[in-house]
Amino acid sequence: MQPGTYDLDKPIVIDARLAGDGGITLKARPGADVRLVGWKKVESIIPPAKDIEDQLPAIARGKIKYYALPQSEFPDLGVELPRGHSLPRRAAEMEFFLGDTPLSPARWPATGYSEIMRAVDGSRVVIRDAPLSAVAGRTDVWFAGFPGVEWGYERVQVADVDPVSGVIRAVRPFLYPPRWRDFAALEGPPSLFSAPNQFYLDRANRVLAVWTPVNDARTIQASILTNAIVMTGARHVRIEGLSVLGVRGDAIRVVNSDDVQLDRIQVADSGMRGVAVEGGHDFLLQNSVIHDTGDEGAWVTGGDRQNLVSAGHKILSNTLFRFGRRIRSGRDGIRIDGVGIVVEDNVLSNAPSQAIGFQGNDHLIRHNDISRTMSECGDCAAIYTGRDWSARGTCIDGNVIHGITPAPDRDVSGIYLDDAASGIVVWRNVIVSLRRGVLVGGGRDNIVMENTITDADQFGVLLDGRGLSWAKASVNDPSSEIRRRLVAVPYDREPYRSRYPHLAELLQEQPGQPRYNLISGNTFVRGAGVVLEDPALRALVLTTPQKLNEANGQACPPQSIAGRRGPPAE
Repeated sequence: MQPGTYDLDKPIVIDARLAGDGGITLKARPGADVRLVGWKKVESIIPPAKDIEDQLPAIARGKIKYYALPQSEFPDLGVELPRGHSLPRRAAEMEFFLGDTPLSPARWPATGYSEIMRAVDGSRVVIRDAPLSAVAGRTDVWFAGFPGVEWGYERVQVADVDPVSGVIRAVRPFLYPPRWRDFAALEGPPSLFSAPNQFYLDRANRVLAVWTPVNDARTIQASILTNAIVMTGARHVRIEGLSVLGVRGDAIRVVNSDDVQLDRIQVADSGMRGVAVEGGHDFLLQNSVIHDTGDEGAWVTGGDRQNLVSAGHKILSNTLFRFGRRIRSGRDGIRIDGVGIVVEDNVLSNAPSQAIGFQGNDHLIRHNDISRTMSECGDCAAIYTGRDWSARGTCIDGNVIHGITPAPDRDVSGIYLDDAASGIVVWRNVIVSLRRGVLVGGGRDNIVMENTITDADQFGVLLDGRGLSWAKASVNDPSSEIRRRLVAVPYDREPYRSRYPHLAELLQEQPGQPRYNLISGNTFVRGAGVVLEDPALRALVLTTPQKLNEANGQACPPQSIAGRRGPPAE
């Protein structure tokens, strides 16, 4: 492809007819800047709209530019829907960008969150210092925040506001009962303009109001297209050196395709995931930059968990930042599921939630550099998995986790094996200046060895027995999530019986007990070391490294990238 910006009016579709045994390559000419864009320029500047001007707070007066969005040019504005950690994935409504910088709806406060002062019931809250006069009597106000759990972001429309009592009622109950001091913000109407790079869309009159920074002459863009590139059943595809920008859904979607390689690409400003891979074999994403995605940066699944057959997918030497900008928890920089996926030598930073999340078996998460993530979530971790006894065999090796400052009153961990996650090797990682290092949440057959953890004033490594206490009901309930996941695979038959020696008899061995964990050879600097939640757990912990293979059935594989980058100086 020659240099230039290519405005897509429909996705590039690559299927078996186009890319069968012969394959296909789509690449930029060497040195060329090639952009595939799913947005359209907004160029129709109009005089100030009086009805909007009359609603502006004093801080925004004289700073707003106005644009028309005629039906002929922008036929589909999309529908603004609730979104959150636990809600179904949906493509975004029309989004707006200043150049390639995403704009956010007018909001209060300008940055961060206020807090819930009082929860009246499941749908009504009082928010500290909320600008009640700016939102009372309106139907275009949205609550955004963490109303019930510190790991569960939610954005839901406001039904009404009582300006006397301060009670703000959502149109439906929040997903989790709201609590005192949980994070809260308000978004939507022009009365909430508070800072540059915010917008308000008058849908009825098709008028866009934007607060642009002083002397910023970049063009306003509006996302039009849902996807830029879609592959289904394709083989031997190479995409090299392109930038893919400004779509409402997943920028690049790959379904049941084999030997697909994305090399030296840039993906940015998507409403959902940057790259989404479902099934197939031997997918490779490398040397690429992904940023400002609404959901995950890269979401990759594949492999056969019933038979423990590897997908052969690899995510190598990429840079990912500002992911999870629309759903601000549970949307990791890299998310993997299935069997045998390698995540190695990536740099992940600047995000409200977790860096790497995984489910499934026999993955390798190695030599990744993680910083400045988890700025909003709590009870989360830079590297996270949870709630599956059968998802074993993953090696977390040599990652560096540093430079992370959690939000006030938020506790975050470097590595979290949540809710009985089992059979994981945590080896040779460096975790710098986090209050919590490695949290083993009641699982079995985990190996935590030779990690270096500094300044962890709560714990360097914590092993708890939640399966014997507050999580006991889930452990014993055949209909619980963890039990359903166990029986979804042949955990007591081959190949699981041979691959993971302790798994077959788990339900007969007091499954709530955190047995066969090995914590050995770790270094703790200026902080706490190993903490056992209950001293009685000591009898269940293995004490000798030679138990590694017996306990886990997995040793970390050899290094797969020569000359990897070294850890940061700190």
